[in-house]
Amino acid sequence: MSVGPRCVFCVEGAARWVHWLDVENVEYAPRDIAPACVRCERLYQAGDDDALVAVRERAWEQVQPGVDYNLRIRLAAYRRADLGAIPLTEWWPPGVAELVAQGFTPLEDLTGDFEIASEWPEPHRRWVPETRSGWEEVWDDGRCWLVRSPWPAMSVVEVVALLWQWVSAHRHQPPRSGSGRAEDEEAQRVLVRQFLHAEESWALDFKGEH
Repeated sequence: MSVGPRCVFCVEGAARWVHWLDVENVEYAPRDIAPACVRCERLYQAGDDDALVAVRERAWEQVQPGVDYNLRIRLAAYRRADLGAIPLTEWWPPGVAELVAQGFTPLEDLTGDFEIASEWPEPHRRWVPETRSGWEEVWDDGRCWLVRSPWPAMSVVEVVALLWQWVSAHRHQPPRSGSGRAEDEEAQRVLVRQFLHAEESWALDFKGEH
């Protein structure tokens, strides 16, 4: 299973290019970057909008009246907002590409909850200084974290998916009067820690149940 940011067009391929978007000048660009896989980048650069719309329709499973027109509007918006593309490896902070080659995955490509980095088993996590503009606000500690699976028999993508299933199944509902945010966050950290530091045999058993 491939890892990395998903292509904004097909939603399947791992991104290899990053397009900068001028979000202030276009309504349909929801963020300032648009990742693209090799295939979709080739279609995009060739101006083959028919093919790009087709792969997007397949990804959304929305081949129905009106969808084609809306997708073309969004694609045209991306083109207007496009400020240029760079290889994904150049967008990453220095040192990330080397760690990816060693089997680590940027945590940002796996989940939006970056706080789990502190609970990830130390032998299976790494970090580099965050150097991307604006991202210093994303990482509270100014570090770009990368992780790998703590269990050889399971991919890191599977680990994160099962982790949130475990947390969701065992998180206690707060009382009606409400509970403090600090207590809720600590309870989640405990569950994350329990899961990530369990034996591989237990993790495989849990995987088999889901």
